[in-house]
Amino acid sequence: MANLKTTRPLSRRAFLRGAAGALISLPLLDAMSGCVDPDGRPVRPATGVRLDPGGVRVQRFIGALVPNGVVARDWFPAVDVDGRLMLNRGMAPFAEHVDDLLIFRGVHNTAVELAPATNHWQGSMSLLTGRPISGGNSGPYAATGQSLDQHLADFIGQDTRVRSLELSTESHPLVSLAWDGPNRPRLPRTRPLDVFTALFGPPGAEPGALARQIARRQSILDRSAEDFSRLAPRLSGRDRERVEIHLDAIREVERRLALAHRCEVPELDVAPPGDERWYRTMADLLVLAFRCDATRVATICYRHAGGGGSYFPWLPGMQDAREAATEAERRQLYNQYEHHELSHDDGRHGEKLNAILGWFGEQTAYLLRQLKATPEGEGTLFDSVVYLQGSDIGEGNHTVRNIPFVLAGNGGGAFTTGRFLDYPQGESHNRLLIAIMNAFGLPGDVFGDERVCEGGALRLA
Repeated sequence: MANLKTTRPLSRRAFLRGAAGALISLPLLDAMSGCVDPDGRPVRPATGVRLDPGGVRVQRFIGALVPNGVVARDWFPAVDVDGRLMLNRGMAPFAEHVDDLLIFRGVHNTAVELAPATNHWQGSMSLLTGRPISGGNSGPYAATGQSLDQHLADFIGQDTRVRSLELSTESHPLVSLAWDGPNRPRLPRTRPLDVFTALFGPPGAEPGALARQIARRQSILDRSAEDFSRLAPRLSGRDRERVEIHLDAIREVERRLALAHRCEVPELDVAPPGDERWYRTMADLLVLAFRCDATRVATICYRHAGGGGSYFPWLPGMQDAREAATEAERRQLYNQYEHHELSHDDGRHGEKLNAILGWFGEQTAYLLRQLKATPEGEGTLFDSVVYLQGSDIGEGNHTVRNIPFVLAGNGGGAFTTGRFLDYPQGESHNRLLIAIMNAFGLPGDVFGDERVCEGGALRLA
């Protein structure tokens, strides 16, 4: 260490200013450490662990909800004689990530049982709060405490451009996983353009202003070429490659947003609230946000829980509704494919439900794949991430037992993945939330309602 010298570290905040004041933050680069060897080469952290400019390990959290439970008989995996996970058909899209998963059975949302209700909102609102909701069966419904993502954001999100990023196909408290406290939801962003504006637009800009800018085909990145040229001599070959990949990815998202802006498609009266293009654009935006350290905390509600028109007419076997001759026939066929209604009879509708779950799984697999494809330090963005996915219920009969929790990633080595953890006696999901909280460096044996935190954190190492 005596041979090392320091240089003024590169700031990720003051880069690429231009295009109506837009700020494009950098990915975390070797040059940000300000520490170089005698030949002027940046000294990199240990493999798989990324440090921010202050020397603190970078960790990121994503909380996600896939609604209406699973087909339990087709969901939980088996373990072979060598201890390897054998995924069931419900989780088949996760196959490429199997070594990076923790899959749970026997983890129950016991917080809900403290104030029993029979609606889906109790499960979604308590997923990350670990507390029963207010409103009983009649409403109005609200969470009764802070959610885990916001607790983490208080710790790791204060210095990022966007403290936390909430995404969903609807902007309503009933689909919010993120809560600042009792009756204080953080409304999700639903439009990719709004997300792009929040992450890369000028502070306080209205989405309409950026839309007009995109419509004029004036690229934020093209206007910042001079800044990049000025920065390049200070970067190693590795860092230059990272920056170029980063900017190319932003330009690609911008290009897609421009196309969407110019080619508006009339909304159908029974149009699905989100298709593959929407989810993948949002996933790409989330990866960009992590890459440039614009945020370190996010939540995704893939669709609202419960009934109310959650259709998947583009899935295999569901094309009859698209091809119906009359509007009445089309509506009748759509009602046969509504997710919530199907979930109440998984014996009869297991194939359709598994197709829906498989589609959700493909979107999650895509997000994890993009995180793994993004270099950071000696590893990838994925090395820093803890992705926690759950559901409002376990199965379509509204049970809050055996919530299908899946954890992907180890947050820089906090967990040992590639395992199926089965708790035959049952455990409160609060203990899982506590384990994640502790893994981010926040101490404590309680998160959520203390009445269901007995035993403290689940052992996941």
